[in-house]
Amino acid sequence: MGHPSIFLRTAGCNFLCGGYQAAEAYDGTEYENQTRAMAEKMGEGDANWVCDTIAEWMDGEGREVAELYEEWDENGFLDKIEDGSHIVLTGGEPLLHQDAITSFLDYVEAQGYDPFVEVETNASIYPSEDFRSHVDQYNLSPKLSNSGLKEDLRYNPEIIEQYVKDFTGTQDEANTDFKFVVGSTEDWREIESQFLDRFDIPRENTFLMPAGADQEELGLTREDVADLAINNSVKFTERLQIVIWDEATGV
Repeated sequence: MGHPSIFLRTAGCNFLCGGYQAAEAYDGTEYENQTRAMAEKMGEGDANWVCDTIAEWMDGEGREVAELYEEWDENGFLDKIEDGSHIVLTGGEPLLHQDAITSFLDYVEAQGYDPFVEVETNASIYPSEDFRSHVDQYNLSPKLSNSGLKEDLRYNPEIIEQYVKDFTGTQDEANTDFKFVVGSTEDWREIESQFLDRFDIPRENTFLMPAGADQEELGLTREDVADLAINNSVKFTERLQIVIWDEATGV
């Protein structure tokens, strides 16, 4: 299950998934002011899940391209890439940093490496031509109303349509899969009407993932979401890092 991968997590995000509930979860912490400000700007309604990497993408540190490359070399990441591990760009929202990431991947490839590159993105930003030249797989996770975000922020039909047009059903470009975080079986109606039917997204490119920030929460949603995937002929994806390591990060 899965593929060995090196994750490059970028700082910053244009969403605060969980909205007001996310801000409440960080009351009394060093992230309180920032999460409150983001929730006031983009929160709407009740969320049934909260982003589980907020502290990670709010704590980023800057790196120069050569510095990051040396760090990867010292940690053995380049050897792993040579052995077939993927590079997974994640966040936060990595497409906020397209130019910097492109420079880093240019540098890696100039040293003779040819990595398979995946991008995890919330489907609110379309990639530049230079960025696209490095990417083999887009893992899009558009946000539903269950994310507690304003619709005009999280749902950009033009961008989603462009991803579908350019990266599904083609052998010449990177592949795109769509992953939806599901907290309730009621979420299916929105997935089907606002995404699958509207943009003609192939079901073989559609994954449902149960909401849950820890093993206890995941246990409450997993079975229902798996049944939902089976009954609607789409794929199910597990939150494997939580199943194995619970809330640990950096694994």
